[in-house]
Amino acid sequence: MAQSAHNIANLTTVGFKSRHLRSSVDAGGFIGGRVARAFSNFSQGAIQRTDIPSDLAVEGNGFFRVESALGETLYTRSGNFTRNAQGFLVTISGEFLMGSRGRVQIPPDADAASVGRDGVIRAMDGEGRFQPVGTLELAIFPDESGLPSRGGGLYQATTVSGTPSFVQPGTGGAGYVQSGALEISNVDFAEEAVSMIFAKRSFEANAAVIRTADDLTRLILSLRKEPTDNNAAT
Repeated sequence: MAQSAHNIANLTTVGFKSRHLRSSVDAGGFIGGRVARAFSNFSQGAIQRTDIPSDLAVEGNGFFRVESALGETLYTRSGNFTRNAQGFLVTISGEFLMGSRGRVQIPPDADAASVGRDGVIRAMDGEGRFQPVGTLELAIFPDESGLPSRGGGLYQATTVSGTPSFVQPGTGGAGYVQSGALEISNVDFAEEAVSMIFAKRSFEANAAVIRTADDLTRLILSLRKEPTDNNAAT
C-alpha cells in the first residue's frame, strides 16, 4: 500500500517510473505472500512538449548517462536538463549529461543550441550557423529490471542489470531523442488505486486470521487449565 501511495505521489514527476513489489510463491498461510523484492516498471511514459531546447525525452529504449561531481556514473530517463554557467547540461540535482566525448557542453557564447533525434548536438556560431559540438549516447542494458533506484529519477548499474552498451540514438536497439519535450511519469492512477484497495483488504483479512488464531489459542489454553482446589476430587 505504501508503494502505491509513493507511485501516486509521483504522478506528475518527470521521467518517474512506477515501483512495484514482487511477492514470493510461498504465501506463508497469509493473503498477499511475502515481499521478494521491489522493481521498477520501465514502460514508456507519455511525451509532453515543452519547447525548451534543453528538455530531452527518450522515445523508446535507453537511458541518459549522467555523471556526478564525484565521477559516479548513473542513469536516468528524466530529461529536464538545464545549462549551467559553464555551458554544461546538468540534471536538477547537478549530475552532468554525458555524450560520446564526455560531459555535454554548449559553448558559453552560443546564442542557441539544438539536439537532433539522432542525438547530434549543434550550437549556433558567430555567423548564425549551427555547428555540431557533440553527440548524445543512450545506455542499453541486458536486463533493465535489475537497475535499483537511487532516488531522484536516477538508477545504478548492477551485476543483475548487466554492463550497458552506449549507442547513438536510433541505433543498437535504442530509441530516439526528442528535444523540447519531456517524458512524464508512467504511473497509472487507476491501477495504483486498485492496488491500494486490494492491499488494504488483504491486510484486513490477514489481521482477521491472526485475531481468530489468537482467540482459538486462548480458548485451548483455558480448556487445558488444571482443575481448581474447590473442584478437586475428595
